[in-house]
Amino acid sequence: MELLSACYYQRGRNDASLLLQKIRYRQVQILFTCICAGTGNGAGRAGSYMAEQILHWFRNLDIKDIFRKPEKGLMRLEESLCKAVYRTDGELEYSGMMGEERKVNVVGMFCIENRYVMFRRGAGHVCLINTAFGRVHIRHMCRLCRCVGDGRDGRDSGYSGGSRDIADGRNSEDSEGSRDIVDGRNNRDGKDSGSGRNSGDGRDDRNREGREDRMCIEQGVLQPDIVMLFSMDDFCRYVTDKMIEDGLAVREVVTEEQMDRHIKELGKEGERLGGMDMGAVLLRTC
Repeated sequence: MELLSACYYQRGRNDASLLLQKIRYRQVQILFTCICAGTGNGAGRAGSYMAEQILHWFRNLDIKDIFRKPEKGLMRLEESLCKAVYRTDGELEYSGMMGEERKVNVVGMFCIENRYVMFRRGAGHVCLINTAFGRVHIRHMCRLCRCVGDGRDGRDSGYSGGSRDIADGRNSEDSEGSRDIVDGRNNRDGKDSGSGRNSGDGRDDRNREGREDRMCIEQGVLQPDIVMLFSMDDFCRYVTDKMIEDGLAVREVVTEEQMDRHIKELGKEGERLGGMDMGAVLLRTC
């Protein structure tokens, strides 16, 4: 499986920092993307420093180990990524660059062949776009399976939901507690999972369990011919679902040149509507 990519970046006083790395190992494509955005005063510096540290983490990954033993390798990757983020939190807090909310928002994905590790914290936003049944469908993936604490509050993990087939947005394991990630409801009994409130459009209104400060992570398998949009909440506040449907239909983004044009058009429209310091990464499987 191949991943096509494009990105949009708006320069500003407190602009988000964006990473997009693609390499090959033994003819296998490896992709890593991440967006970091600070909060409050010094947001730009905090986000930039977090991005630098995450890039350093990525460049020091043992790709050979992940390639040989993907299951164990990706679990170790999760652990080392969380440690890198929480260590950087401490450095930012000590330096005084941490914003009022005392965190840097983070969202991104590591992918090797068709296996992925997706992560987010705070205002990070993931949008899944597919064209099942000849229509464009958008899923706002507000909740990922597991929340991993930094160890300071004694809470190591939240919901554990296993791996997911990203084509339909449901966990691939038929286990108790598997759920549809669009509305956060349990697939077995239809009751609210309690992990957050839903505003009705598939977007998280901020949950009440303190998970916004923790890294939320999941592993899964990518299917062909889907589009994923990674951004901060600000981007999706100004770029509506209708704009995404019109501009990012799978049939309209079959080359990286088309993807680049469409994501920049969406970003410019968001700027026209008042968006500031925005950034987004667009990925397509093929």
